[in-house]
Amino acid sequence: MTSTPPRPPRWARALVSVSTPADDRALLLADLDERFAALSADRGVRRARRWYAWQAVRSVRLLPGRGLGALRGGEGFTGDLRTAARALRRRPAYALGVIGTMATALAAFAIVGSVAWSVWLAPFPFPDPDRVVRLYEVDRSEGGTSRSRISPPLLEDLRARSWTTVLAVAGVSQNVFDWRIEDDVRRVRSVTASPEIFDILDLTVIEGRPISTDQDAVEVVLTEPFWVRAFGADPGVVGAETMALNGTSYTVVGVVRAASGYPRDADVFTAIRWDEDDLGEGMRGARFLDVIARVGPEYAVADAATEMDRVVNDLGQLYGNHRGWGGTASVLSEELLAPYQAVLRYLLTAGVVFLLLAMANVGGLASARALRARRDRAVRLALGSSEGRLFRASAVEGALLALCSGLLSLLLAAALIGSVRALVPAGTPRAQDIAILPGLAIGVMVLAVLSGGMVSALGHLLSRRSTSPLPTRAPSAPTGGPGRSLIVAVQVALTTVLGTAGVVVLAEMSALRSVDLGFEPEGVASVQLMLSGERMPTPEARRAFWEELLGRAAQRGVSIAIGTSAPMSGMNMPWGFRPDVTADQSFAQYHIVSPGYFQAFDIDVVEGRGFTAADRADSEPVVVVSRAFADEIFPGMSPIGREIQVVADMKTIVGVVEPVHHFGPDREAPIELYAPHTQDPWPHAQVLVRGDPAVVGPVVTEIATSIDPGLDVPPMGEYARYVEAWFAALRLQSIVVGLLAILGTLLAGLGLYALVAYRVDAQRRDIGIRMALGASGPRTVWSIVLSGTRLAAIGACIGGVGWLLAMPRLAALLGSFDGVGARPPLMVVGAVIAVSVVACAIPASRSARVDPADTLRAEGG
Repeated sequence: MTSTPPRPPRWARALVSVSTPADDRALLLADLDERFAALSADRGVRRARRWYAWQAVRSVRLLPGRGLGALRGGEGFTGDLRTAARALRRRPAYALGVIGTMATALAAFAIVGSVAWSVWLAPFPFPDPDRVVRLYEVDRSEGGTSRSRISPPLLEDLRARSWTTVLAVAGVSQNVFDWRIEDDVRRVRSVTASPEIFDILDLTVIEGRPISTDQDAVEVVLTEPFWVRAFGADPGVVGAETMALNGTSYTVVGVVRAASGYPRDADVFTAIRWDEDDLGEGMRGARFLDVIARVGPEYAVADAATEMDRVVNDLGQLYGNHRGWGGTASVLSEELLAPYQAVLRYLLTAGVVFLLLAMANVGGLASARALRARRDRAVRLALGSSEGRLFRASAVEGALLALCSGLLSLLLAAALIGSVRALVPAGTPRAQDIAILPGLAIGVMVLAVLSGGMVSALGHLLSRRSTSPLPTRAPSAPTGGPGRSLIVAVQVALTTVLGTAGVVVLAEMSALRSVDLGFEPEGVASVQLMLSGERMPTPEARRAFWEELLGRAAQRGVSIAIGTSAPMSGMNMPWGFRPDVTADQSFAQYHIVSPGYFQAFDIDVVEGRGFTAADRADSEPVVVVSRAFADEIFPGMSPIGREIQVVADMKTIVGVVEPVHHFGPDREAPIELYAPHTQDPWPHAQVLVRGDPAVVGPVVTEIATSIDPGLDVPPMGEYARYVEAWFAALRLQSIVVGLLAILGTLLAGLGLYALVAYRVDAQRRDIGIRMALGASGPRTVWSIVLSGTRLAAIGACIGGVGWLLAMPRLAALLGSFDGVGARPPLMVVGAVIAVSVVACAIPASRSARVDPADTLRAEGG
């Protein structure tokens, strides 16, 4: 049986065929094959193939040194570089078109990649992030599945429990403290958490120790950046330094390297401290704490969710506020990214598609360049230049374009990334980490090299279709071909879809912004106050504090109000009630408010009255209900004067107010109950003031600390921050889709420009003949523009149909799109066609300015 003789690498043989003149090709290949066979027999097939590959590379003389015999001589790589630079200077429109198109697409891809990686794809920097979960209570009454955060008493129950599936549980909240250094006051961002957070997130303690579990210890742990910034990384501060935070002296016990992404933007860690009232039965309905846990290595997240459900069910047998409730657990990282993941996936996909379309546009520009350069190529071949020499020149030119495109794209991305980071909503996880990373920069340069290789290879292959001898008349050329026209039509269609999505997202955001929330957050300053159970252990003491705070503020001319579970603040406080003592228990959002609460938020009283100073602790227990409550519980009847049982107390309804979108403008307003603070004084509340936080904040702080000198009073902020935090994900969607729509329009215009320029150059001789026979310049321009615009219109119509087909999928990603109608697609189609007309008119007008006689002489006619 005869064995098959070894063969050289196919790609190397093809490269030699492309890079050598036709007259020498057969002889050269036969010589290489003979030497390959001899080397295979003498030194082995592997070494022979390596030798053949090296000869193929040398055949195009991309490296310095001498090539094969048929290609000896020439200027070398440096000379080719100078030649390529001169050629690009002679055709600046082509050079700028290729560099600008690729740099724009690569810069966009770099920015898209940096946002997607930093926010979404990069793993969270703590061990096994898929085992760190967030715990929720779930309202299962009447088959409901609404999730709520955890109340302080439930948190302590969970921490004290001997879990089977969970290793540790921690409550987490974020605060802002005033750090007083002699006469200077600085703002410090604090994570106030259970000590177990250090184990759950495996935070690295680089100096000292974590916060202790001793409830009486008043300790602070610094984050590493804050330690460096505020104390110059001095290890001596640990154990010896104290920090006066909101008037309380904290001992610095350690320095920690905090994880990026969760908790966000922390300067220090402090421990959650509760008093007896914070852990009372009434506080079990105050569901406002973020609670995380780490699942054991031998259990799944579903196991932890099942156990959490069982725990809350068991507590429901003991406490009314947990009756009808269950629990669940979800992976923390997925929870943090859930509002952004879909739009980031959409963003990354669109970035890749735009990069491919940009390469297609560059291919169109290379095609037009090859047609314009065919005569010059024929002259060089006639003067003795080889195919390899021409291919090498094309490769060097492509490499030069790639280098310029890559460097320009990185400069653009670096210049824009700060603005993009500022545009990303503040609530977006790990937004501060968005940057052009080294790995991403290397990837961009690799893509630039690939695009440059595509330009050089395409240009060389297209130029080889020209006749080798010097022609006496121009060779015929295609006028774009169906493939290139299809690419441009797809670009226009994609731009139409993206543009319509952008318009619709903006319209949806505008529609949600226009929803009447039932309250007015603008112009309201707020601060959350938590009274001390040690200094104010009784309801009477708490009532006296709130009354004195309201009274002193009124004397200073500042009208303030207080309220618990304020709208869109993240608190969920469903309270049990019965329309009568025989009815089953239902739940409504429960608020403890002062008489000025409805005025502060501009909530209208539609029936009866609001609260007044006459609603005292010793007066008749009263409540105000929302109109949604009245319509659901007392349909067709006035609720005024009716008694309902709230938990265990009978209260009389004295007023009805407009419903409030407590959880956001996209959800129905829940049924709500309001009780006066004098009849149910709570230890915590939002203090609300109409005015500038910088002006009214110091007044509230001064009054509150004069009543209770040990009270922690965080700085006041605008209440609208809660509304803006709700809109954060939607803002990111509008920014992403809007930027992609702008980029798509730009690339579609460049694609049309390249196609029309190609057609104009291919038909230059025909245009010259028509103009020589009397055709006017404007008529010629109009015919070319009409041809390109027709293609754009076809693409825009395809995009409109694509929008209708893609709308269900885009609705899942970006929103409901309810009631969109035909107006947004029609607006975008008109805008895309207008851009297309401009893109077609520029190259068309250039052809009409050329003298027909000069054109015919230049084309050999």
